[in-house]
Amino acid sequence: MTLIGHAKQLANLKPLFLPEKRRSAIGIIAPEGVGRFKFVETLFSSILPCDQKKLSSSTISIDSIRDLQNWVFAHPVQSQLKVLTIGPAENLSSEAQNALLKLLEEAPDYLVIVLVCETLSELLNTLISRVQWIQLYLLSKAHCEQVWQSLMIDANIYPQLWSLAPGQPGLALKRTTHKFLANLGLINKFISSKPSAFGLLHLQEQFPSDWTDADHMDFWLWLAPQIFQSVPQGSHLANFSISVSNLIENPGVSTNLLIPALWQEAFGS
Repeated sequence: MTLIGHAKQLANLKPLFLPEKRRSAIGIIAPEGVGRFKFVETLFSSILPCDQKKLSSSTISIDSIRDLQNWVFAHPVQSQLKVLTIGPAENLSSEAQNALLKLLEEAPDYLVIVLVCETLSELLNTLISRVQWIQLYLLSKAHCEQVWQSLMIDANIYPQLWSLAPGQPGLALKRTTHKFLANLGLINKFISSKPSAFGLLHLQEQFPSDWTDADHMDFWLWLAPQIFQSVPQGSHLANFSISVSNLIENPGVSTNLLIPALWQEAFGS
């Protein structure tokens, strides 16, 4: 998939990697799901041939940085540059950040280290000061739709995806993954039984235990349009799905009691 959006930032960064101006470390500050890793890949592939390696994990330890030593200090054979991308950089432990600082001090001329993060709040000031930072922003609705189209996503759900994560097409898709689909069976079974607000409260307790309030909200916002499209307009279910869809105007609200309350309002049961 080609890079969509961020054309200005790409053009501004390219001059920094001419041989006489090359920086040893750059940082990409960007929201999740806007193509930040694709941006890095496109940046360097459009400049000159390079070897690229990515370190990405929910926890990046000092051992993870040390394990890169052999790759870092082995001179590139078929290219002029090595690019090491690390992210999300917020996941670097403080020990790993110090090890990365040492690596930057000893970095060979052919190495560029790229840190990708959403915020600088978890990074050491000494590390922040060694990096040339650039900001990427949320994508426009048109660009988001281009991303989804390139991935052959059904255009009928574009509005639904946009409502889940405006400007973050990758995150919107992440929020509609199989963990949501897996719970459709529970919903269908609930609706086909003798559903009640109390039963809906019990149903929510069967969703994955690691779901946060945001996960629950995303699930209901994802589900509501599907309910609305499959039932007669003006029905109790249609009214319920409209009420749920309106929750997008109240981000951060807990759905635990609110969803059963909306059911009670729509059905009176």
